[in-house]
Amino acid sequence: KNSSSIKLSNSLVALKVNFAQGEVKTNNQIIVLDNSGMQYQAQFAPDISVNFKNDSSDGYYSDGSFKSGTLYLIDNLDIDEQKNYEVRIYDSAVSNIEKEVEKSLVGNRDVYAAYGYKLYFEKTQGEVLTAIELNGKYIDLVQSIRHTVANSSDPSTNQGDIFRGVKDIVLARAGHVFIDIESTVFNSNFQTLAANSLKAKFIFRLFRNGLLKIINYTKAIDEISGK
Repeated sequence: KNSSSIKLSNSLVALKVNFAQGEVKTNNQIIVLDNSGMQYQAQFAPDISVNFKNDSSDGYYSDGSFKSGTLYLIDNLDIDEQKNYEVRIYDSAVSNIEKEVEKSLVGNRDVYAAYGYKLYFEKTQGEVLTAIELNGKYIDLVQSIRHTVANSSDPSTNQGDIFRGVKDIVLARAGHVFIDIESTVFNSNFQTLAANSLKAKFIFRLFRNGLLKIINYTKAIDEISGK
């Protein structure tokens, strides 16, 4: 329900879902209907495992089929309008939600283009996302998004930009609702912290309506001394 005082246009709708193993293997098997019968293309985003000790996913089964996550779609809602959505699953593809994303190299940055936007990713320095371009207008992020580690006793002054290795930047998911670009990098030496002890990952989720969601987590690969 839209409880705000304004009409919501091109708004993001999130539906929590769980599927049986083998039931859904692609977004193209999914159709969402509202209570008026209008049809929407929806895109699946997998849940992230809370157990950072391994690379397992709560979002997919071992056979690659969808398990647990969120279906995203774009819709409009008038003031006080309430909608109910029905998720329908088919045995074979009934839509084509997959999207081609243009990738280029500008200097030492990977550039991904989708929905009229371009996202610029630094590959070797501490920064990750350094600039965004919309319809030809370039916006340089002065305070670039980066991985750092700080000393908890004095986080304002004793910190280090330690994730400066070559990043693994990949397009993980792409559809008509959102794209996911994932950046993974390991730490370099920092005080008593040995190199490659931490694995840091960013997920940059750009939605078709322009919303950019950033998911970040860091996990320890090896045991870390408290000294």
